Amino acid sequence: MKIADGEDGKRGPGFTAFGSDALRELTKRNRALEQENENLPRPLRASPASCSQ
Repeated sequence: MKIADGEDGKRGPGFTAFGSDALRELTKRNRALEQENENLPRPLRASPASCSQ
């Protein structure tokens, strides 16, 4: 799945070298944060019976 234009290394009209580099770095950072998020423990879900009083 393609997330953003320019991810495949091609520059569209109006893309500067700085903008392309910035997009690449932000995409890399986003991937790293998503991987970290996947490794976080999921919260335990309370069963409906334990919530009723």
